[in-house]
Amino acid sequence: MYNYDIMRLERYCPEILKRLIKKRKIVTISEMKEALGTTVDATIFRKLKKLSYLRSYSHRGKYYTVPQVARFNEQGLWCYRDAHFSTHRSLLKTIEHLVEQSSEGYFELELESLLHVGIRVAVLKLLREDRISRQKVSGCYLYCSSDAKTAKLQYCAREEREKISDSTLEGIGSEVSFLEGKTLVESFVSILDEKQRRLYAGLESIKLGRGGDKKIARLFGIDVHTAAKGRAELSSGELQMNGVRRTGGGRKCLEKKTPEIRALIETLMEHETAGDPMNGLKWTRKTTQNLSTELRALGIESVNRTTVARLLKGVGYSLKVNHKKKALGVKKTPEARAQRDQQFKKFKHLNRIRNQFVTKGNP
Repeated sequence: MYNYDIMRLERYCPEILKRLIKKRKIVTISEMKEALGTTVDATIFRKLKKLSYLRSYSHRGKYYTVPQVARFNEQGLWCYRDAHFSTHRSLLKTIEHLVEQSSEGYFELELESLLHVGIRVAVLKLLREDRISRQKVSGCYLYCSSDAKTAKLQYCAREEREKISDSTLEGIGSEVSFLEGKTLVESFVSILDEKQRRLYAGLESIKLGRGGDKKIARLFGIDVHTAAKGRAELSSGELQMNGVRRTGGGRKCLEKKTPEIRALIETLMEHETAGDPMNGLKWTRKTTQNLSTELRALGIESVNRTTVARLLKGVGYSLKVNHKKKALGVKKTPEARAQRDQQFKKFKHLNRIRNQFVTKGNP
């Protein structure tokens, strides 16, 4: 008989996880499984629950820690090895708390700079659930409290601050109005390439400090994200010295994505090629539009007539326009057909001889 009064011993001890987290500061599920010797996620979460664990709001919640390890700042945020944690645990609750407690609300870029993660999806969800509100200030959305009275105070405080900031923009003398200065700056910025424009905007934004991205974007007539990107590049120190854009950008050409397209074109052109065997010129009886339609039917979706023309030119076809020529005295008799076939064989023979000479390098 079984003795049900005997208590079953705990197989996995949460203290093992606690010691692991204190040693490494932050850990992942796989590391905790290895430490406990289990392969079951539910076991890990049962033990973590006893430790009042915290989960990162960055990296899709990949990292875990405990409150005894984290060193939160006055805003309730803590970062360790690029993993970000909050006393409010989730990103949604963190944004909601920051917005509610702010005296002036937050712009999207200010929240992203503070939290170091993208917040667009999160704020849209908060707006749908009426947990925060937003109002436009100087062309950008200001996220405010869900309480109408608090939101109005935040909006007024931000409006007042923006007026003061606009009146003290650096680089514009007292004898020149803002609009005149803005025109002069836009004229100068227009002669820079996009990389120079972005880095210059980032440099001026760093000089202005908090809210500099929006001010410089308004002054330069550029998008606020351009100024923010330039500032981030300068701050990181990872500048590309050669070229305007990073190498490898842009869409790959069709030949690289679909290497078999050349073979398909040659197959389609096998019986549709005409030419002059003496000078090596050859052309197709089909239009580039018809060829692109046939290629799409064979499964090459992203092809158009321009791409076909470029590929044909690459394999030696002339893109001359076909003109109909009236054949005089041609009869559709067996003898006439035999004569044309004989002529066709002669042209093929001449073309073969010409190719042999070209291959050997003879004139």
